[in-house]
Amino acid sequence: MESLIRSIKNWRTNHPTSGWFLRMFAIVVGLYVVSYLPLTLQGVYGWGAIGTNGVKWWVWYPKGFGFENPAQSAFLRIFYMPLHGLDREYWHTGDKFLKDRSLPSFHGFPP
Repeated sequence: MESLIRSIKNWRTNHPTSGWFLRMFAIVVGLYVVSYLPLTLQGVYGWGAIGTNGVKWWVWYPKGFGFENPAQSAFLRIFYMPLHGLDREYWHTGDKFLKDRSLPSFHGFPP
């Protein structure tokens, strides 16, 4: 056990920039997540697909992910794809909207 502790201390001494890199990486990831929060807090549920009988399923559209500005929405969708996927999987599910229709929604093209 002592040799493991000694090797960790030696590694930290020989690699002093690793702590700096990890701190910067954590800050960048934190800023990435925080920058997504205002978009998702202002989002709405919109239709994911429409068939002959009406809406087939509902999906969550954070602000700016709709169709009003295709260039902007394409950039936002690509840039925030991992967070948007997690958001739709765990927090803003289509089932949640079907259970509580008082949630914000948009029935035309998603904004």
